[in-house]
Amino acid sequence: MDLIEKVARAARDVTATVYNTTKEQSEFASIKLKMISLEKELDDYYRKIGKRYVEYVRNSELEETFDAELLMEKVDPIADRYDRLKSLMEEKKAYVREEYNEKDRKKAKHEYDKAKVHLKSALDNGIITQEEYDEKLESAKKKVDYFDEIRKIKMQRTLGIITKAEYEEKIQKVLKK
Repeated sequence: MDLIEKVARAARDVTATVYNTTKEQSEFASIKLKMISLEKELDDYYRKIGKRYVEYVRNSELEETFDAELLMEKVDPIADRYDRLKSLMEEKKAYVREEYNEKDRKKAKHEYDKAKVHLKSALDNGIITQEEYDEKLESAKKKVDYFDEIRKIKMQRTLGIITKAEYEEKIQKVLKK
């Protein structure tokens, strides 16, 4: 594959990634806006219920009972819609997370395949020995085999849970399994 084809493929990949990310962010924003609208509506009803309750308590010498049933009939469908949107948001987040994990998994596999080709070429040209080839290929394969573990360690580092030294130590531990 010549340089122009590589650049073109890279540009297509970047464009697809930007499009997908923008689309996902737009969907998340739309759901979030609907949730905010429902939250405001619910807050209004909760305020009305609270006001009625306070009035009831202050006038408790009256014989009437506290009744928020009519308001609750209006609150329930709104709360149900809110809960459905919240579930939808969680499902979309899980889907996107899995989609990105799968993309990263494919990328790791592609990097392994690429390393395999380079190592085979180096072996065929006498640049490395069979032992070095086997060792380096096994190390590259472990990055695919232990992808999930490595991804979790990377996330720990990204979140600042572990130091760079701890990160490197954990990665080496995984790769030496």
